[in-house]
Amino acid sequence: MNNEKSFRLNSQALVALAISAAFPVTSFAAAGRVEFAIGGVTAINANGAARTLGKGAEINSGDTIKTADGRVQVRFTDGGYMSLQPNTEFVVENYNYDGKQDGSERGFFRLVEGGLRAITGIVGRNNRPAYRVATPVATIGIRGSEFLAEHRGQKLRMRVIGGSIYIENEFGDLILFKGQSAEAEEGKKPQYSEEESGVQAKGPDGGNPETGKNESEQERENNTIFAVNEQYDDEGRSTGLGDSLVAPPTLAEVIAEYSAQNALGYYILDFDKSSAIAGLNEGKFEYGYLDVYFGDYTVTNSFDISAKNSCFGTTDTESFYGTGSLTSAGDLSISGTSTGSICGGGCTFNGAGALSGAKAETAIINYTINGVGFDYGSSTVTGTGVYNAYGIQADEGAGAVLYGNEIGL
Repeated sequence: MNNEKSFRLNSQALVALAISAAFPVTSFAAAGRVEFAIGGVTAINANGAARTLGKGAEINSGDTIKTADGRVQVRFTDGGYMSLQPNTEFVVENYNYDGKQDGSERGFFRLVEGGLRAITGIVGRNNRPAYRVATPVATIGIRGSEFLAEHRGQKLRMRVIGGSIYIENEFGDLILFKGQSAEAEEGKKPQYSEEESGVQAKGPDGGNPETGKNESEQERENNTIFAVNEQYDDEGRSTGLGDSLVAPPTLAEVIAEYSAQNALGYYILDFDKSSAIAGLNEGKFEYGYLDVYFGDYTVTNSFDISAKNSCFGTTDTESFYGTGSLTSAGDLSISGTSTGSICGGGCTFNGAGALSGAKAETAIINYTINGVGFDYGSSTVTGTGVYNAYGIQADEGAGAVLYGNEIGL
C-alpha cells in the first residue's frame, strides 16, 4: 500500500470523528487479540508508536492496523472477528466491551483502504446502533451478521454472507440481506450490484427480504455449479465434467495446486445440511466458518451453538474457536475450547472431517464437545457441520480467484 496516499475526509469520515470525540478512547483493557498474522502486519497506536503483530498480540482501541503484504485475523472481546486482506489499512476508532451489556459497549471502526471480512459479536448482535464501519465513501451499519467489504480505487464493494447490513452516505442508503451485494463510490448513492449478487434486490422502501434471500441463494447455487463444472483445457474440452480424453484432477491434486499457490479458502456453515447437536436440549448450530490455509496446511474454525436451559427455560448461545490441520488427502483435524454460559466450567471440542468436491468446495466436520453444563443436556454432545466454500483465493497480490466470487476474501 502507498502509505503516502492522501485521504480526504468526507461527510462520513467527519461523522465517525464526531462519534469518536463523543466517546473518548480508553485503554483500560485490550479490545481484542490477534488469532493469527501472516506476512508483514503492524499496528500503530493513538500516539503514533508502531509495533509488529503476531499471534496473541493485543489490539487496543485507537490502533491502526496495516497489513502490507500480510493478513491478520483479530478476535474482539465480544466474540466478533475481523479478517484483513493484504494491503489494508483498518482503524479501531472506538471500541469498548467489558462483558457488560449496559449501553456503554460500542464498536466503531474505519476501513481506510483494502478488504475485510467481519463477523459480528455481542455488540453487533445486541446493540446494533453501537456498531459501524466507516469508509471514505459510505458507512456500513450492522443488523447482526457476517459481511465482506473492500474499498479500493475509490470504490466500496460489499457482500453479505449471513444476516443483513445497511450502507448509507449523504446521497442515500440500502439494506442488504444474505447473498446480496452492493457498491458505493464518492458522490453517488449506494447501488445493488447484480454482478456480485445476481439479484435485483429491493431496498428498505418496500423490498421483500425473504424473496431476495431465496433468489440470491438459488443464483449462488447455479454459479457454484458453473464454477465447478464448466472448466476447459487449452483445446476447449471440458475437464470439470470428466471428459473421456482428459481425466479431471483428483482432490489430492487440487489441494496440491492450492498449496503451490499458497491459497486461502473461506467456508461458511450450511444450516440446511448440518445436523442438530445431539445431546443438547433443543441444540443446534447458529453460525460457523472455516478458514483453510492451503500453503501450510493449517485451519481455523469458529462456530456458535444454542441450547435451552432446562432450569430457567432460556435459550443460550455459545461460541467455540479452534485450530487444526489439513492433510494432503483432504482430511481435517480441529480442536478448541469455550467458556460461556453453556460451558460454565469450560468445554473442549474435537472435530474430524474432510474436504470434498471437484474444487475442494465442501468441508464436513464431525464435532464432539465435552464439558456441557448439566442444565443444557448431556456433558458430551455431538453434531456434524457442513461448510460450503464461498471463496478460494491464491495469495498473489490481490489474489487470483480459484473458486467463488472475486470479492470472496
